[in-house]
Amino acid sequence: AFFSKACLDAMALIRFIPDVIQCNDWQTAAVPVYLQAMYRQSFPNTRCMYTIHNIEYQGKADPVVIKRVKEAVCVPVVGNGDICSADDAVKMMEYTGCDGVMIGRGALGNPFIFEEIKCLLEGKSYTPPTISQKIATARKQVALMIEDKGEAVAICEARKHLAWYIK
Repeated sequence: AFFSKACLDAMALIRFIPDVIQCNDWQTAAVPVYLQAMYRQSFPNTRCMYTIHNIEYQGKADPVVIKRVKEAVCVPVVGNGDICSADDAVKMMEYTGCDGVMIGRGALGNPFIFEEIKCLLEGKSYTPPTISQKIATARKQVALMIEDKGEAVAICEARKHLAWYIK
């Protein structure tokens, strides 16, 4: 995930609270304001942040919801959904005003996306990985999967991961 300086400063002050507040009605900005007030009442000496992953049933993220939440609260907001390139990440941050982005499916078969985003945010040029680099990374991932899960499970799971690398 990539975060703005303000978000990183706030995160440095966060104490982990093993509670998750879920809400299925993000259609109004009043909901996150209510959650923020409820959270502060329950945990007055802590800071919090929201990670908003709003996907419609059609499978597309709705940045309007993330923007509304960011406008309604005074804590860091991390946007998530449909981040498949550095341009997607920057567009999400610019449109919504969110403090950072999280990448999920966009990193499948493309762990290089994080370097791509970092380069764009820092104004540096980015050189995409070569085929050889992609193959080496995929092989390393499979080796780590075997180490973690055992050969039988890892090889079965690796098939889908390898397919993502060649997309």
